[in-house]
Amino acid sequence: MGCLLFTVVQSTQSVNKGLIMHEGRCPQPPFGIMCRRIVCMPQMMERTCNNDGRCKENEKCCHIPCSCSIKCVAV
Repeated sequence: MGCLLFTVVQSTQSVNKGLIMHEGRCPQPPFGIMCRRIVCMPQMMERTCNNDGRCKENEKCCHIPCSCSIKCVAV
């Protein structure tokens, strides 16, 4: 009889409904600092990612506060 060896690999990613989600949270503006509310029209959006799967393992795809940008940022 042969012997089977199973290896368990722990990842810092989780999959939620087919989307890759890295651990961590998107940065928020410091408490108490309010920025002017910006209405972002579709043509104003600067998007370099749609989900964490397009970012490095230590980054998340986040909406940048007070802007019309969605980018990979380190967490």
